[in-house]
Amino acid sequence: MSYNAIEEVIEMKQKELSRWLKAILVLAVAAGLITLLVLVPAFGRSTVLTYPEYAFLYMPCLLFIWLSGIPFFAAIGYAWRVCGELARDNSFTADNARRVKRISQLALLECPLYLLGAVLLMCWNALHPGVLILIFGVIFLCAAVSAAFAAMSHFIGKGAALKSENDLTV
Repeated sequence: MSYNAIEEVIEMKQKELSRWLKAILVLAVAAGLITLLVLVPAFGRSTVLTYPEYAFLYMPCLLFIWLSGIPFFAAIGYAWRVCGELARDNSFTADNARRVKRISQLALLECPLYLLGAVLLMCWNALHPGVLILIFGVIFLCAAVSAAFAAMSHFIGKGAALKSENDLTV
């Protein structure tokens, strides 16, 4: 197999990977929208019917959840651009490293946001233990995603530097 044929196979695999990743991102957007616009309001209405003394928290909690969706959808946007660059065989670029770092920062932004939510619920004497466990789960998940994407950003940046150095020496 010639060098050009190998390059074509690798490029085709990168385009296929990019398509799969974009399909996953579309599913993530759909799941996020269904969760934010259908499931969370329905759960909130059900909670208000079951516990009418907490009806005053319905809109603030709903707005809080919607607000927490902004970093999620912004991160999806950055990931979409990374996938586009992957399809063009531009995996290791400084721009991709910055985009992945931004995803890491957006995930980390959710941690203090949910901690603030827990504190506010505690101040209103409405922090159910199950909700607290869910909040800690979200915080842990966001911290783990942030750490993973920070590491990926570092490696992509190092790869971009090596690629740039390699391009200069050839």
